Amino acid sequence: MLEFQVEITKGCYLECLHCSSNAQMIKDGCRFNFNALAKFVNSVKQRSFIYLSGGEPLLVPELRKLINDLSINHSVGMYSSGIIKRGGNYRCVTLDEAISLKKSGLSECYFSIYDTNPYNHDVITNVRGSYELTIESMRNFIAAGIEAKVHLVLNRFLFDHIDSSIHTLHSLGIKEARLLSLVKSGRAQANWEKIGVDSHTQMERLKAILQISSTFKCKITFSGIPEFVACRPLNVTEGCVAGSKLFYVTYEGDIYPCAGSRNRPQYSLGNILCNQFDNLKPFQTNNGTCLNRGSEFWNAEKPTSIPQVIRVFPYSVVPTS
Repeated sequence: MLEFQVEITKGCYLECLHCSSNAQMIKDGCRFNFNALAKFVNSVKQRSFIYLSGGEPLLVPELRKLINDLSINHSVGMYSSGIIKRGGNYRCVTLDEAISLKKSGLSECYFSIYDTNPYNHDVITNVRGSYELTIESMRNFIAAGIEAKVHLVLNRFLFDHIDSSIHTLHSLGIKEARLLSLVKSGRAQANWEKIGVDSHTQMERLKAILQISSTFKCKITFSGIPEFVACRPLNVTEGCVAGSKLFYVTYEGDIYPCAGSRNRPQYSLGNILCNQFDNLKPFQTNNGTCLNRGSEFWNAEKPTSIPQVIRVFPYSVVPTS
């Protein structure tokens, strides 16, 4: 099965310290070419999994129609914070709203969790109470019959208690925890001293979790160490699948092998405005290694110890009202 990640908006209510998309707290989502996406997706001859990403997909007015249209021939998932804003206040996705998304054809959702310590999570998102709102949305999605999964980014807060965080999230009903390395790009560059962990230490931590992954009660998947385990939960052998099984579509419609290679011209495969799937520019990974490594964005510092990080900088998040 193929997997497509589609950046349908750059808008977001949060301003996460590590955001690689530089999403903004704006209601943005009407410029993406949904017709071009539908035409491109319809040119894919095999059933695929399409993940709607952003920014925050919940901002997009056409979201339910888009899910409904795409789910006719493909499986549809979403990457989300589970947070929306109405009347100046942040709130979760209600059960009725989650049921509506389920009826539209949404089968699963990856929620972004940056630490199971609510304070630390809220510091990273810059929105007070965001952890509790995300967890409440996750519960409502589960109640609606949508499979809930989480993305765990290896930031400095989470680093020393990933194991216990996975157990905590499983107890809340998640089916999968996907571990992602933190890349020094976007806002993470400016905030690296606050939240960053050097690349070597991240890789060693990911490999350590891989060795004990069978001991967790939920499924554990990885992005960023394809030399050791298939990147993402695709049923493929070890090695990078970017550009062969995995594709990323930017807000502007440009197609790249994966999120880590986006906006790097040497990896451009085409654009949904002028390409069908079967005429994309051919792409082959270099010996199956991760495209992130070796780029100007990859942090290549020497290994360092991870210091105590609780309350390492002032708490200055946006209030909920």
